Amino acid sequence: MTFGDVSMTFSPYSLNGHQFRGFGFDLSPKGSWRLSAMLGRLSKAVEQHSEVNNVLPSYKKMGYGVKLNFEKAKYMLGLNLFQAKDNLNSFPKSLDSLMISPQENLVIGAEVRIRPLKGLELSSELATSALTRDSRDSTPKPRHTNFLGWLSKANHTTSFYTAFKMQMNYT
Repeated sequence: MTFGDVSMTFSPYSLNGHQFRGFGFDLSPKGSWRLSAMLGRLSKAVEQHSEVNNVLPSYKKMGYGVKLNFEKAKYMLGLNLFQAKDNLNSFPKSLDSLMISPQENLVIGAEVRIRPLKGLELSSELATSALTRDSRDSTPKPRHTNFLGWLSKANHTTSFYTAFKMQMNYT
């Protein structure tokens, strides 16, 4: 269990070594289950400075995530969920004049690893993400676009992405 400035990795497609300020833990009790979770500030608010031109303002971004694995000698099954959201109240005035809007991201991933023969390991990972470029937009997006549309507050600025990886290792 860790408090303060922490980095954790759930998946290359969600939380991948990103440093945050908050709370995180990895539990590995006796048996097959593994649980990891995090909650915290992913980035602090950055204000615009008239004398410094190379600093781009940004909203404060908060996030949480959880990863659950079930592992046996011959296989492993894993699920992870990660969500990050910009805090609209980071600044007293809007950043619209700079074309910067508050964003939201939801990622759900699944992982499978099997060892059918001695020395052979097959693994695959699937992750899908909903990225909303302006969380204030109230124009609804058709819900049938992606199953994450049912879980997230998808709007007209939401895009859906999918990543899939398969690999085979033999030692």
